[in-house]
Formats: sequence, structure tokens, C-alpha cells
Amino acid sequence: MMRLKNLLLGVLLSTAMAAGAHDFSAMVDGQALYFDITNKSKKTAAVTFKGSIADHANDVKGKVQIPAKVKHGDVTFEITAINPKAFAGAKSLTAVVIPASVVSIGDFAFEKCDSLTSIVFPGAQPSMGQGVFYECPALSDITFGSDWESIDFTVFRWSNRLVHVTIPAKVTKVQGLKKLKILQYISVDNNNDRFISNGGLLYSKDGKTLLICPRAYSQKVKIPEGTEVVRDGSLIDCVGVSYIDFPSTLKELSFRETSRMHLLETVVMRPAEPLITSYYRGSIAAQNVTSNPENNGKGMFLLQLATEKTTIVISADAQKAYSETMATEAGEYSQTPDGIPYQVDAKQIPDFKRNFTLVKSFDKYE
Repeated sequence: MMRLKNLLLGVLLSTAMAAGAHDFSAMVDGQALYFDITNKSKKTAAVTFKGSIADHANDVKGKVQIPAKVKHGDVTFEITAINPKAFAGAKSLTAVVIPASVVSIGDFAFEKCDSLTSIVFPGAQPSMGQGVFYECPALSDITFGSDWESIDFTVFRWSNRLVHVTIPAKVTKVQGLKKLKILQYISVDNNNDRFISNGGLLYSKDGKTLLICPRAYSQKVKIPEGTEVVRDGSLIDCVGVSYIDFPSTLKELSFRETSRMHLLETVVMRPAEPLITSYYRGSIAAQNVTSNPENNGKGMFLLQLATEKTTIVISADAQKAYSETMATEAGEYSQTPDGIPYQVDAKQIPDFKRNFTLVKSFDKYE
């Protein structure tokens, strides 16, 4: 019985390995690439690896420009896919150009390509599997085709060098930018109808909504006049920011945007009246804090501070309004009247004597 099981296991392994073998190879720019025929009648093929999934090798190096078509015998095949693990472990691969003919890229196609720095997608957006660029730390230059309509940057999150990205003209949906831990600057094609870039930050086309501040942004954040909304979470992960200037036109801001900014030194609040940034939900039971029941559900001005050294600059004319609107006690606060409550400690609540600077004008902050 044991011999039969071993024999069956051997047959299964052999079958699996044979199934993973490439159909043909071709020389491209002086080095061999390997291909699977995906549809004989339609004459389509996919880039794959040499050998089997159990034992494959990939010795491509330098820049590889994947061809849109490859001739094998008397037949010319169109390259429409990159198979799972096609370039996995290609340690010397530095750049790849993916042709417009490719409509899908399989799981872990480029995993552990340690030297891969540049990717060019000339065509429309291909579908991508899981972990396509898993553990590709050197990625620093990604060029998207002009026909891309959406981009999920999550697939590039393993990069340690991707500091700048550019969003093409036709893109209307962007995801995963906050997954890029060292991103410093976002650019947008001038012809894009959905987004604009201002100072490296991403805004809605009309400039009324700040959408994303890159996580590794470390310059002064000066939000332009005309901006009305700071979208929840757009600033919260920008822990290297030391200065934020909010415009007089601002109408919507969450109290939590500054809650992780341990380097934040100065916040300039230009609105003539204090914003309602939070709603008081009650005391923190674990701290046995006595709560003023009259404050329950009340809208208040609060910026949750990560450091007590932060200075908040406001107009002297607004002092009375701030004193009447400010949160003053530790407890649970939410961003909306019925939103998720977050605990705020007393030391995270701005204090007039400690944190506020009153000015007659904001001229010195221009």
C-alpha cells in the first residue's frame, strides 16, 4: 500500500511539474524569455518561467522589454499575459516594460526581484493578482499608460524607494496611496478632470477637498484658500509634518488629524470662527473622570495633540468664540454626533495658556 501511495504521489508530482513547463522560448534583446501558449486558435501566449513551478529558474537581467508579439515556428503569438511567478526571484532584473497587449499579470509575478527599480505600463491597466510586486524594495520609478482609469497603489507597498508618483490624465479613482510608507510627493497630469496636486498633496479638481498628504511628507503643509474640507485621514499618518496652515475657507476637519503628529510645532487656524471638529460623548470610565452631562453630544473645537509643545495660532478677535467652543475635559469624542468614539486624554487637549497664540493678523505666516 505504501509503494502504491508513493507511486501515485510521484505520478501527481510529475504531472504537476509537466503542466508547469513552458511551451517555447525566444531570444529577446539577447536573453531568453519563456512562454506558454494560452490559446492556439487565437494565437495568444503568456510570459512564464523556465521549468516547473516546483523547480524554476529565472536568470533575466538588466532591462527587459516584453514583446507584444513573438514568433514560434510559423506562428506569431500575441503576448496577452504574464503568468504567476513569471519573473519571481530574478535578482538582476532592473527594469521592465510591459506591452499594451498584456491584459493580466498573475500572482507574485515579480516577487523578490530585489534590483527592480523601474516599471513602464504603456497601455491600459492590466488586471493584477496578489503580491505581484511582493518584496520588490528597490521600486522607485513607475510609469502608467495614458489610458489608465484607476490605480491601486497597494500592489507597490513593499517599495522602500518610491517617493514620487504621477497620476495620469484619465484616472478617476485612486486607492492605496497611504500604503506607500515613504511617499513624499504626488503629481497629477494637468489634463486630469478629477484630481490636482498642490505642493505635492492630492486635492479634488476644484481644490475644495484635501484628499491625501503623502505619509513621508516632511515639508510645511500650507492648505490653500478655497479648500473647504480636509478629508478624514488625509493628514493623520503624516508624522513628519511640523507645520500646518489651515485656510480661512475651511469648514470641515476631524479632531484626530493631528493625533499622531509628534513633531508638530505650529498649527495656524485662519477661520474667523472655531470649527466644530468633534462631539463630546462622555467621560473615560477607566479614569473615573467626572463629566459635565451638559456637554454630552455637544459639538466642540478640538485638535487631539500628540505633543503638548504644539502651538495653535488663532485670531485675537476669535478668542471669546474659542473659549466658549473649546473641548476642555478628557473623555470620548467622535467626529460626528453618532460616529465612533475615541478616547482623548487631558494632556492631548489644547490648553489656552499652554498652546494658543493670539495674533491680530496672520501676515507673518504668509
